[in-house]
Amino acid sequence: MKRSSVLAILTPLLLGCENVEQTPYFPDFPAGSVTVYDAHPAVSHSGDWVAFKRLTPSSESEAVGVYLIRPDGSDEHLLLPNTETPSWSPTDSSLLVVSVDEGHIWSFDLASSAAWKVATGSRQYLAPTWNANGDSILFATRIGFEDERGLWLLNPNTGSYSHLLVAFSSYARFSSGPHRIVYLDDGRRIAAIEADTGITVQIITASELQQSSLRWPSADSTGSRLLFYSLPEGDGNYQVWLHELDSGQTSVLIDGAAYPAWSPDGHQVFYTKWDRLNVDGIGNGRIWKLDLNSGIRRQVTGLLEGNR
Repeated sequence: MKRSSVLAILTPLLLGCENVEQTPYFPDFPAGSVTVYDAHPAVSHSGDWVAFKRLTPSSESEAVGVYLIRPDGSDEHLLLPNTETPSWSPTDSSLLVVSVDEGHIWSFDLASSAAWKVATGSRQYLAPTWNANGDSILFATRIGFEDERGLWLLNPNTGSYSHLLVAFSSYARFSSGPHRIVYLDDGRRIAAIEADTGITVQIITASELQQSSLRWPSADSTGSRLLFYSLPEGDGNYQVWLHELDSGQTSVLIDGAAYPAWSPDGHQVFYTKWDRLNVDGIGNGRIWKLDLNSGIRRQVTGLLEGNR
């Protein structure tokens, strides 16, 4: 991977865009309270890399970019400046990201350093992702007329779009198979839709858990377990939840955490954890991982050499 050539190509492309209104994926921290904020972890299908977004809100430029790191915390480096919400292609050969300034979807080939826009226009594109076959890209929009909002599917081979569902949705992910999708609706409920039939099924609501809202749902590779995080009613911590789709059982998996992501084998969960449990407290947000078999938790990003 040629890091210098990647940065040389992408920096003028991603920093010279017209600004559009953005809906941030990160909380509004008090000024100076957070120096580094790592979020949006995405584990490659091989399990060799974790892509994530780093935000430095206390810096003058409020720098943001997508980084790569090994799951053991080694070889951390900036890959794509001014981007967020990375998603791996089925072969791990490229990444989908959203440019922060323009809100468009870009695809970046990691071997050739080629970069191209996948989706452009007046919409604000959110959290794109491939299906397992690599023949469909799913994303959400929250800007535009009512009939433009919601979930969209894009065929990257033909460039054709299909409007899957009108909803105030900011995040969706493919579940088991190439057609089943788990999505967030207005932050109040998590549901699933069959892309080929349009049939929707409600999974869980914020009121059921006595939470203010739900965020970031994703199913494991078998489609039997669901991760998401919640925002509390009033004072309290963000919490990562595990939902068993067959039994309907839901439990808190990690307290004081957000942005959960599965490892390919479903044995580990990667997430953002703050130095202090209350996200309004002073501290940094770092990527951690939880081994579901042993219960051991380890920090991934922000480690000093020799302390892994």
